[in-house]
Amino acid sequence: MREAVIRRPEPIHLHPEVAPLFRAISNLDPPMEAREPAEVRAFMDGLALHDMPPRPDDVTAEDLRGEFPGRTVALRLYKPKGAAGPLPVMLYFHGGGWVIGNIDTHDRYVCELTRASGVAFVSVDYRLAPEHPYPACIEDAFESLLWVHARAGELGLDPDRIGVSGDSSGGTLATACTILARERGGPLLSFQLLIYPVTDCDFTRESHHRWDGLLLTTTYSQWFWKLWCGDVLPDTDVLAVPLRADLARLPAAYVVTCEYDILRDEGELYAVKLMDAGVPTTLRRVAGVTHPFFRAMHASPYVRREVHEMGHQVRRHMVDAEHLP
Repeated sequence: MREAVIRRPEPIHLHPEVAPLFRAISNLDPPMEAREPAEVRAFMDGLALHDMPPRPDDVTAEDLRGEFPGRTVALRLYKPKGAAGPLPVMLYFHGGGWVIGNIDTHDRYVCELTRASGVAFVSVDYRLAPEHPYPACIEDAFESLLWVHARAGELGLDPDRIGVSGDSSGGTLATACTILARERGGPLLSFQLLIYPVTDCDFTRESHHRWDGLLLTTTYSQWFWKLWCGDVLPDTDVLAVPLRADLARLPAAYVVTCEYDILRDEGELYAVKLMDAGVPTTLRRVAGVTHPFFRAMHASPYVRREVHEMGHQVRRHMVDAEHLP
């Protein structure tokens, strides 16, 4: 008679600088997925804004308005103070499961990336689900890319050095922009920075089994997907699930994953698929953290070092690209 295999939980060794944050927002009762979207937004946005340090003096920020067909999208342009233009520019799409978050909750993160890279960033306040379900946020993301490209000269930006970036669900929007830019003949993109990106809607992968129960749970992830897309998962729509797309002829990538994250497998599979498609790609798995470790940046030198490395990679591809081997 075959003995039953007992699956024992694996030990989790969170980095000591980030562990207090994750303990503070885990094990909530009721859980996030049992709440209304407005309540989750208020809680998570308040958490992100709590004790946020002042904006650094060496970064300027200017609020802009993108006028698109039938709507206006808020944008925020960050530049290193005193930098001479035209500057390379990265668009940034915040995370939050396409349901929560905004340009204010991610303001200091984008500031830090601007400081670390020496290039400009434009953060996009795209429409959120469920009020604006798929594909509204992808439309806003790509329209914002076109808007920045068309107005680069007047904004002191270089239209020939544009990249995209985002964390978690914002990473989905960044990947969608690379695919759309390729399929629609531009703009030509120089780089993509993907921070623990959502690339698929398959909840059966090993990382979902191994790390479910941490901050981002499988149930919570499914809640986001349902609010974004309804009851039918878009498993054949490559803009929503870019892991299933043809990834040839996309811009160079730096893909960041977390050691303890249910999204780890799909993020790393995406990086490998980029490599297999001939796209210059670097994969960085950050040890001792879970999703979304960005939130620990203010309190953790360890996380700030990772953010500075992201900025270094942006600079390497957007400023020093002519020196790359």
